[in-house]
Amino acid sequence: MKGLCKSATRKVNMTYIRLFYLLFSFSCMARLALASDVVMVPGAQTITGDKTFSGTLNATGRFEAMSPASTYLFGTFDNNKGLIFSASTDGKRWLPVTTTYSAADASNLRDPSWIKVGGTFYVAYALASPTVTNSVRIIKSTDLVNWSTVATPSISAVASGQAWAPEWFYDEAAKQHYIIVTGVSADLSAMKLYALNPTASDFSTWSSAREVTGTSLPAKMKDGFLQKQGNTYYLFYNNNTTGYLEVATSTSRESGYTVAKSGNWSGWGNGYQGPSLVALPDGRWRLYLDAYTAVNGNKVFFAESGSSDLATATWSTLTAASNATGFVGLYEHGTVRRVTDLQVEQVLSALERDVLADKASANSARTLLGPTTQSGALRFSSSDAIINFGTAGTLNDGTVNRFRFYDDGNFVYGLTMQSFEFGFCMGSGASFHFRTGATPSTSGTDVATLNSSGDFAPIGNLVLSGTGKGVTFASTAKILSGAGSPESVVAAPVGSLYLRSDGGAGTTLYVKQSGTGNTGWVGK
Repeated sequence: MKGLCKSATRKVNMTYIRLFYLLFSFSCMARLALASDVVMVPGAQTITGDKTFSGTLNATGRFEAMSPASTYLFGTFDNNKGLIFSASTDGKRWLPVTTTYSAADASNLRDPSWIKVGGTFYVAYALASPTVTNSVRIIKSTDLVNWSTVATPSISAVASGQAWAPEWFYDEAAKQHYIIVTGVSADLSAMKLYALNPTASDFSTWSSAREVTGTSLPAKMKDGFLQKQGNTYYLFYNNNTTGYLEVATSTSRESGYTVAKSGNWSGWGNGYQGPSLVALPDGRWRLYLDAYTAVNGNKVFFAESGSSDLATATWSTLTAASNATGFVGLYEHGTVRRVTDLQVEQVLSALERDVLADKASANSARTLLGPTTQSGALRFSSSDAIINFGTAGTLNDGTVNRFRFYDDGNFVYGLTMQSFEFGFCMGSGASFHFRTGATPSTSGTDVATLNSSGDFAPIGNLVLSGTGKGVTFASTAKILSGAGSPESVVAAPVGSLYLRSDGGAGTTLYVKQSGTGNTGWVGK
């Protein structure tokens, strides 16, 4: 340890020396309590809270934490709503995240790509008709609700027509952000990819556009997505002439590309665009595609690689992404990224975070308009969680008329109704069935029925318990039962009957012949 300490370039406190020694002695494997999901580097650190993770300590003294539980965020759009964000814990089933972008041209927003730098989200997007331009719009937000424009980098010097599909790329080696933009000629005969980079740390100013070049690249290539692995850059794009997704590779970011995969190399056919590649926790890759033709269903699809090596990986067949929103409508070309829960904590509302964990918060409400499909269980974890009907000020006031499910601490759940009629609508001659023993494949056995005429017919006995409890008729007369004489004990109207369970001759059946209280009973 002395040699190791002497080779260090900075002073390390005794706490970390002891910790390093302990971890190194046990083959550099550890379980630690940390307050963050980020990788911890050597040096002065403040550790608070309790966060358990597994990881290794490498030769440089860097703590490498295993990947924490992830949330996938998908920034996309449709032709009516503009910018949309959805979240998922597995990247396959998605739920909406509250997103508001209300700029004048928001409904014309197309092909958004997003990144998060520090606590700020940045979105780059193109504009559709009638405001098509050869510029890209950059906007930012810290909460996905309040947005402001940062810059509008132009590619007019290299593309006379339009700017399509900007896609963010961060080059770790260069420590530099870029956007890859499709530049389209005015007559749509040429589509090329261009690279731009910000020249200010706040992304307010940008460089000129530079063409991404290579050997035998198609004349019409669009929707470029760049990924670097090792020393190789992988450029995924759509060949707009054939409609196939292709891949070109290079050891240089903006030049020297050769086409590595073309035609129907994947077996997916054509008609897919807007590639978005994301690394999975196990090192493999998932590729999201926008199926932009009616033949392919206008849906978002994904495929997964069989290994982590992009050069040799084989890919699965395409699967449609789904969820409560179902990606119904034209949810199109967007960017998926995997982030830690801590990174998105400040922008997911309490309800949205809890729904991702298969529960919902009592302090939030979601209004559902029109037909809604819920896949799986809808759980409310709070003892005061409610489902409201109607809106405030209407007959079904949301503050009064509601279902309330509660837990008394013994897993006994109740259903409370306040000033609300709970009814079953049944057609003429129909019956409502109370059944037991139902399974997914059988309907169970009737224990009682209630028909549309109001007749209630239990299969077993109608059991009434409690002193003075019985059956009351429309005339207010009752049939009651109990032990002992009812005289001066049981109140009932005249005409009522009392069945005495411990009576004898002349004291088994009583008739209420007079009075309005508990007197006037005569044994028969």
